[in-house]
Amino acid sequence: MQVKYILSLLMAVVLFAGTFFVWQYEADLHYLNQQMAWKVTHFYPFNSQMQIARTHDTNQLVLRKVDRKNHMAVFVSTTINNRFDILFLIEQACTSGQAYPAIMNTPQSERVSFQCDPERGVLSFRRVWKKPVSFRMIVNHQIVNFQPSEWDFPLLKKDQFMQLHAGFYQRQNVANVYEWRRD
Repeated sequence: MQVKYILSLLMAVVLFAGTFFVWQYEADLHYLNQQMAWKVTHFYPFNSQMQIARTHDTNQLVLRKVDRKNHMAVFVSTTINNRFDILFLIEQACTSGQAYPAIMNTPQSERVSFQCDPERGVLSFRRVWKKPVSFRMIVNHQIVNFQPSEWDFPLLKKDQFMQLHAGFYQRQNVANVYEWRRD
């Protein structure tokens, strides 16, 4: 009798933990989604915070990292001139036209400003780098750390190269090659 009770209790705990994990996983995939269908990257298959998607209009590959605890998402994509476009979104009520300053600590400290989208309740900041560097940003008493080693930049570069040379890859019968339709 006691064994059945322990097994039932153990199954209930496993079921609860599994349900909680799936709920967290799904919540991460839909948080600040920018109208894209996100999935977990192969780079971190069990970490639902690291995600990958393609834009609907241009099929551009985009990576993102979600931090729902801090109400933030970071998006990384490429530009036509082989630079990395990094977009920070923070979910927060804000007022249009008001400055939302931050301090970015790269090798030098730099003051930057987040822009407000009051309709969506989102602050945004975008930076384009040839080679992203590690930095710490302080915004609204919140510390944001960016580590390039956490991102699959070679995947973005490879996809961009394949888009720019789509004709060649299509002749080679490589699946899922999208032509460059942006910038």
